[in-house]
Amino acid sequence: MLNLTDEEKKILNTLFKDVRYTTRNQMIYILYAAKPEPTTPDAKYINLVINPLIKKIYYADRKDMEEVFDAIPFDVENN
Repeated sequence: MLNLTDEEKKILNTLFKDVRYTTRNQMIYILYAAKPEPTTPDAKYINLVINPLIKKIYYADRKDMEEVFDAIPFDVENN
């Protein structure tokens, strides 16, 4: 499984918790679309989390991606 931070898991939960099936490319497109314009400190922080997440997903092997898909939604509320 990919080594994901809690922030990355929360983003994946928000975007994909109700998605039954997606591909790696679709996931990357959605993450790119979710990136806000970096006009506020919050938006800049979100981009600092999303950009490395996109790289992790892009370079992940098939087994890691399957594990990520299966793990969504991640349990990060108690962390």
